[in-house]
Amino acid sequence: MKRQYQKNLKLIVNLLVFITLILLCILLLPKLLVFFMPFVIGWIISCMANPLVHFLEHRIKIRRKAGTVMVIVLVIAAVVGACYLVISILAKQIVGFVGEIPEMWESLQQDFSHFGSLVNALTVKLSPDLVEKLNEFGNSIGKTISDFVGFLRTGSQRYGRKYCQCGNRSCDVPFICLFLYCRQRIYAGACG
Repeated sequence: MKRQYQKNLKLIVNLLVFITLILLCILLLPKLLVFFMPFVIGWIISCMANPLVHFLEHRIKIRRKAGTVMVIVLVIAAVVGACYLVISILAKQIVGFVGEIPEMWESLQQDFSHFGSLVNALTVKLSPDLVEKLNEFGNSIGKTISDFVGFLRTGSQRYGRKYCQCGNRSCDVPFICLFLYCRQRIYAGACG
């Protein structure tokens, strides 16, 4: 009986240790992996480069150090080339998007004017006080949007160069303008 109890206790302890190790691997390993990511990437690159270095050493008779240097230079060149390709594609996409913003704005204005005509058709049936309140609300929304668009036009020229020193109009990022516009509105509301 005592022997069976010890056997069951040993089984339970082994099971708890196994579950604890699994939980630690699930919960702790990703955090440690992020912390040690440069070493992990270096290890992966070395595992990938070792067969090539081995080939260069034994088949082409290049010393291991020279082969390692060649492989490292090739890997760095490939990474730089890939980054350059991604950045150039991204820049073309951004320039294309910025070029299409006026067309999008015109389409948005047409949609709003169509929506406004639909609302005007519906407001004929409403009371004049409610119509006046809706008109005030619509005018305030329109004024805010037009103020923001005006700020995008002038604010990007005024503030964009301050935050992006590349001297290129493609750096006038609307996100910077949105941030500055919201900041200006907050300060105007708090101070004015």
